[in-house]
Amino acid sequence: MKKYVAAGVCVVVTVELVALVLLDRELFLGASGVVVAIVLLALRWLLVREAELDAGSEGANDPAESLRRWLSRTETLVSRSESTRRDWDRHLRPMLARQFELATGQRRARNAAAFHATGQMLFGEELWTWVDPQNVSRTGGEEPGPGRAALADILQRMERV
Repeated sequence: MKKYVAAGVCVVVTVELVALVLLDRELFLGASGVVVAIVLLALRWLLVREAELDAGSEGANDPAESLRRWLSRTETLVSRSESTRRDWDRHLRPMLARQFELATGQRRARNAAAFHATGQMLFGEELWTWVDPQNVSRTGGEEPGPGRAALADILQRMERV
């Protein structure tokens, strides 16, 4: 991009020098303005073209690719819900606690008691134990996780918020 700007400046300076030497001094201002406008429009066109090429090459707007990534993440989450408590504590609990904070507006750092009370009201005692970020098991890593049914129930209750 720097080479295009440098080339544009060189063209403007060259045209201004030629206009100053060869043309009438009254036409100098008009000729300089036209050349500057043309160079600026060309630079804008190049910037837009490069941005379109970058967006097209990333595939960020490809609906099929977005759906594949979402499906992969969802399958991973479901498999972790049916795995051990260690997997639940490492992967699902932080995500669920973050979503709970965002959905309810309750921040654990601000008021831990209100955060805990809101969680118990929304999920009930049994499900709250699987969302509560303070309930990570230090010793029972090989215990079974709550399973897909508990994850589905937690997500349904969070949708209602």
